[in-house]
Amino acid sequence: MTCICSQSLAELSASLALSPPTLALPAPLLELSAMLSASAAAALSAGAAANASLGLSASVSASLSLAASASAAIQAGLGINLAAPSASLALSATIAAANANLSAFLPLAALDLGAWLSLSAALSLSANLQAVFGVGLFGSASAAAALSAALSAVVSGSASADFSAAAAAAASLTASASAMGFANLSAAGALGAFGLSLSAIASLSLPSLSLSVEMLLPALAILSVIATLKAEFGLDAFAPGFPSAVASLAASLSAFASLSLPLGLAAALSASASAQAAAAANLGAGLALGAIADFSMPDLGALTALASFSASASAAGFGVAMGTPCGAMCPLSVGVGF
Repeated sequence: MTCICSQSLAELSASLALSPPTLALPAPLLELSAMLSASAAAALSAGAAANASLGLSASVSASLSLAASASAAIQAGLGINLAAPSASLALSATIAAANANLSAFLPLAALDLGAWLSLSAALSLSANLQAVFGVGLFGSASAAAALSAALSAVVSGSASADFSAAAAAAASLTASASAMGFANLSAAGALGAFGLSLSAIASLSLPSLSLSVEMLLPALAILSVIATLKAEFGLDAFAPGFPSAVASLAASLSAFASLSLPLGLAAALSASASAQAAAAANLGAGLALGAIADFSMPDLGALTALASFSASASAAGFGVAMGTPCGAMCPLSVGVGF
């Protein structure tokens, strides 16, 4: 990657300076959201205990998860395989281009994320409910009744909540390996190959990136909301009718104001999440981890954020990072030759 297009960054910064309507979650949904957060925390705790029994410390488990997320983001956003022999040179070129055009990123840090927080919370909760109970907040007049029935079924034991996403996050070994292309660590040579990929990542030596995660966070969060609105509801954040279209979603939330949460729900959710996380983590039982048990992830947080930002910006129609010299497409950008 040798070009960071400053013009695209300027256009994107201006386009993201939007003020969407506020979506207020009814009290029962706020309480349910807190229960789901507590369940996710319980899953992480159960996963940590299971990981420890496999010989993985908390720091190594965290490093494995970071390796998986960084690998996926950098491959998607920058087109670079972290474990490839050429990764160091390619990443150094990207970092040099970003540093040379640092001033173009500065307006992103001034974006008003606060205006998007309520919308982000509503969409995030809806996606979580859809994943766990099969019922989202929007798109169906009977959603409130369906969610009420699903919650009662979980408490009664006639149905179970699906915490597979939280379980995967807790099962750092198998989840990270799968995310990096090693779905079955028990297969011949898979564990060794996974270890070699981790070793390649751990040995990366890169120049310092002047960008920070905090600088990119507002734009990343806003782009995530915009992408969800487009994918789930066909709403274009850059269209003139965007504010009124988002406001129409508020009507769907009012149906949940009278939602009754059954007694014992919080305990049932935490127990289910913990059990699923422990089971997922224990899939790695019996593996001879060797050097993997000592893996330490280099700090690629800002680079991962840049990669995620590049992918999100591209999906929104703004080409920020390019694998070719800037040239006439981005005449104001500072080019870097690698």
